[in-house]
Amino acid sequence: MRSPNLRWLLVLLALVTAGLAPAQSPAQETSPATDEDETEDTSEFALTFSRAAGAPGEEVALPVYFTRRPGAPNVEKLTLRLSYPKSVVTYNKAEDAYLSRRAGVDIHAEAKTSGEQSVLEISFTLPDPAEKDFPSGQIAYLHFMISSEADDQTVHLKPELWIDEQAVTASNSLARVEGETILISASPILVGCFFFTH
Repeated sequence: MRSPNLRWLLVLLALVTAGLAPAQSPAQETSPATDEDETEDTSEFALTFSRAAGAPGEEVALPVYFTRRPGAPNVEKLTLRLSYPKSVVTYNKAEDAYLSRRAGVDIHAEAKTSGEQSVLEISFTLPDPAEKDFPSGQIAYLHFMISSEADDQTVHLKPELWIDEQAVTASNSLARVEGETILISASPILVGCFFFTH
């Protein structure tokens, strides 16, 4: 009874694999161009976030990373401003990561509300930039509580960044800022992988 089912499964896998092979070749051919585009980035700094995901009524931690290109000047202070709908998520706390603790970075966070939006402003200050470098890597966790009434959605935190009091804008390309989302889903978020062996 199982032999015909297994045979059909193998035929289906062979067809899927054969159908994917031509589609992968152009992507593989264009991947070096993508890598070249990334190397053309002239930003001296990057502020990135790992996406946080959680269900309504849960707390989520959003990791924050700051990296400095080799040869870029040291940084004394970062100021980060995030905006988000106050009815969907609320700020709980900022927790320093190991690299920030080791460098002695002082983290100060303050959340305010304006209409339907909450605004969180966080400063990362290096007390003695002449003696220590601002850490390059994970610098903090930002903890948010998801409203128990929140629908399934992706919340964009709309980051604004200042480096040593200089605003990062699209025109000055001082830094790259990306990845600032919280994914809310009432269903468990599962990641599946298929492994083929022969």
